[in-house]
Amino acid sequence: MTPSAWPALCHPCVVAHHDRGARGPFAEHLADLVGLPVWNPRQGHGSFLAFDFGDPRLDASGRVDRGAWHLWVQMAAWRIEDASTVLAGCEDTGELIADALAVIDGRELTSITATGPALDTVFSFSDVHLRTFGLTSRASEDDLLDNWWLFRPDDQVLAVAKGGTWTLTPADAV
Repeated sequence: MTPSAWPALCHPCVVAHHDRGARGPFAEHLADLVGLPVWNPRQGHGSFLAFDFGDPRLDASGRVDRGAWHLWVQMAAWRIEDASTVLAGCEDTGELIADALAVIDGRELTSITATGPALDTVFSFSDVHLRTFGLTSRASEDDLLDNWWLFRPDDQVLAVAKGGTWTLTPADAV
């Protein structure tokens, strides 16, 4: 089944596509990201992943810090897959993860689909997909990290938390 068929099968379902077919406020916060190519995809600490989109942003020293859009997958399980193969999963070796990220590098983000009560999210790069899903059903009091954060060009951060909640917060507050 293709990602384009998912909206008819999921409830609730939030979709942002390149055709701006976004539904609801959550999808509206993602819509301008769709259509941009990803650059500098990388593995951070442990299974954390980072992806940059849009124009480079410079730090105080004039060096490239990140993209205008910056996706940080932190406390979520994830897989990178195409139609027939799981290219890498969050517990694979760094080498396997780097190979899968190289497949994504430079590809246009064609859609973002968040489904179900936990807002499991699929970031589609044409025929290669990054699937994220929460590790737990709800956040605990000592759990300060969300499933993923999207730093936006307007200095807001869209966060998807465990249990399927999302927030839009000023970047200097995270």
